[in-house]
Amino acid sequence: MRSRAWIHRLEKKARVGTGKFRLANGEIYSYDRARASEQLWVYCISRLRAKYDLEEPPEPEILQAIKQAQNPQAAMRPFVPDVPERALIDPAVLLEDDPENWPPSDPVEDLSETDENPF
Repeated sequence: MRSRAWIHRLEKKARVGTGKFRLANGEIYSYDRARASEQLWVYCISRLRAKYDLEEPPEPEILQAIKQAQNPQAAMRPFVPDVPERALIDPAVLLEDDPENWPPSDPVEDLSETDENPF
């Protein structure tokens, strides 16, 4: 009897750093929270750089799985910042309909045709 309780505690500790959600096909997708958070962070930063480098980064495995989830917004919820105003990025925007326009860029005024000195 004691060994069952001991095994149960070990199993519970092993699940602490993991997350899971149900895919559209009914399977359960499990992931390591720290690793998945890192992958999403790096991908978001790479997307920011892609606007300038013109090189689109490959989607991480976790994002592909989230897009295939029964409820993608719920699957993305663990990665959404608690206080969006203080966050550099919000990975939830990766689920929007038009990811080509992310990150949004403000139009830059063209000063090349004016005679005014901007400095």
